Amino acid sequence: MLVSAVAKVCEAQTVVVADIDRGRLDFAVRNGFADAYYHIHPRQHTNEKEAVQVAYETAAAILKSNSTTANAGFDVTFECTGAPSSTQAGIYATRAGGRVVLVGMGSPVYTIPVSAAALREVDLVGSFRYAHTYPQCIEIVMRQEGRLPDLSKLITHTFDGLDSVQEAFRMAAKSRDDDGRLVLKVMVRSTGEGGRMGARHALHFLHMTPRANLAAVFSPDDKELAWAARELEPYGVTLYRDYDEMIKHAGLEAVCVATATTVHAEQSLKAIAADLHVLCEKPISTSVEISTSVIEAAKRRPHLKFLCGFSRRFDASYRDAHDRVAREDVGRACVVRSQTGDRTRPDGYFVGYSKASGGIFVDANIHDIDLALWFLGEGCTVKSCYAIGITALHPEMKQWGDVDNGMGVIEFWNGKMAYVYSTRTFPHGQHDQTEIIGTSGKITVNAQPQANLVEIAQNDGLHREIPQTYYDRFREAFVTEANEFTAACLTGASLPFGIDTAIEALRIGEALQQSLQSGQVVRFDQGGKRLEGTKANL
Repeated sequence: MLVSAVAKVCEAQTVVVADIDRGRLDFAVRNGFADAYYHIHPRQHTNEKEAVQVAYETAAAILKSNSTTANAGFDVTFECTGAPSSTQAGIYATRAGGRVVLVGMGSPVYTIPVSAAALREVDLVGSFRYAHTYPQCIEIVMRQEGRLPDLSKLITHTFDGLDSVQEAFRMAAKSRDDDGRLVLKVMVRSTGEGGRMGARHALHFLHMTPRANLAAVFSPDDKELAWAARELEPYGVTLYRDYDEMIKHAGLEAVCVATATTVHAEQSLKAIAADLHVLCEKPISTSVEISTSVIEAAKRRPHLKFLCGFSRRFDASYRDAHDRVAREDVGRACVVRSQTGDRTRPDGYFVGYSKASGGIFVDANIHDIDLALWFLGEGCTVKSCYAIGITALHPEMKQWGDVDNGMGVIEFWNGKMAYVYSTRTFPHGQHDQTEIIGTSGKITVNAQPQANLVEIAQNDGLHREIPQTYYDRFREAFVTEANEFTAACLTGASLPFGIDTAIEALRIGEALQQSLQSGQVVRFDQGGKRLEGTKANL
């Protein structure tokens, strides 16, 4: 795939790939790595003479399948497997005076048709000198975006941390994983990426928020600090290992809390006490009581801005939908049906993540709950909650009282309702979708997800790519959030929404999580207070 991508960048007129795996070939053409392909069907042979004959016939079939090469052959053939049969076929498929570049290296000794190469002056070229190639590769990626296929699509499986290296190598040796999905490139990712969201927020404020100056960052983790030393410190950002020391940084005006959920509340309270504005990733805490204490502390300092990061409220499509609901384009909104669909991860990431996340309804569906409150009216008071769920792919989640697929129904006292669904098992990518049903119509956000405006029509149907992660889908929303938070801190302008909604969304998420575990409906009175006798037996 990488060779094909480079050929594209070098403006090859036609790139044809051949492989025994039909899935890899389909992927190559569908994602712009090749213009055409030939599916090789392996044939048995009993001796070297038969093997060379099979290679000759394979090359002839490849040439015949493509009109531009049928008579002359390929100008350049890249052999990327190291298999003797592939090198043999490559020589036969190359035009007189052409080149065969040996990229793969398999057996150290094997038979090749020297006469076929010599008589037609086909050069065999090695590719095992890497001097100066890395700068060239970086230059290609940076400056040839228009012609370069999306290389990130080659990474089909990701593993976190060095402890997963052996498992990653086992996966890389496969052509398909246990779920039948194509395996191309496997990446082992450092766990020290600034706590994932912490790193992203830091980069947003540093590079994409003109009115903000990223002054300091904190992490107790050596790997995260090493990442920050590479990516942030060169821009004058001060690194701290102690959070209490960081919030004393001279001239600091605001903090973004994007650490582990378990310390969101503690760090937010310390920032408020230090008279700093706060942008806190959701949830403030997995406990309603603790979250309430943070909100009350923020309210006692009304000159400070406190924002809980419900990122979808900053997404352009959701804002458009909300404007239409406010205008009653579909009548009076009465039902919201919303889902958060994460792409499954074969490395077991979600199992470990669920231990401290508060559960799928508190962690994932809290976004959908917040949207329901937003679209149905901030004055909605919850009446009842009921949830069910299963562990379709990750039974280990049961030990934390969590599921990888959950459904919840929320009833409000004003006669409205919401249905939320969340999953950690989508094979195709990130698919977050919301429907707002009104008395005279319906508004849908992201019913047909797509990564961009490209659509490919082939004989097996229409294809398009979709975002692969939550961040892929809502990156621009996070950037908007950073800019609007900064503007509010500088000008004193109101934030797009109040802080009380964070408590209500968590209250409902917690009730759904408890209903999931108890199998009982959780009920509330008209003041939003939970009725006795409906508590889950945990």
